[in-house]
Amino acid sequence: VRQFKKYNKKPSSDYKCPVCNETSSEIKSRGGFHKHQPKDGWAVDVDHKTMTVRGWICDYCNNMIGRSLDRPHVMERGAEWIRQHRSI
Repeated sequence: VRQFKKYNKKPSSDYKCPVCNETSSEIKSRGGFHKHQPKDGWAVDVDHKTMTVRGWICDYCNNMIGRSLDRPHVMERGAEWIRQHRSI
């Protein structure tokens, strides 16, 4: 619980998600952060096995990692799937 205290203040406006490397303005400009959701776009990412905070990432990246159940091989296969099926 103590480790979460330093994450009670949201990142600055120029902060970039360490996963997708975008600021909240960049994410919003490409249509991110749904209008019907009152989120500001940032989430404290946590390793659910150890409950260790990894840091601030955008909500989209947090969902991607969470839905993969923190399994890197799933995300790597997903990236390969996109590369193989990308329309040019």
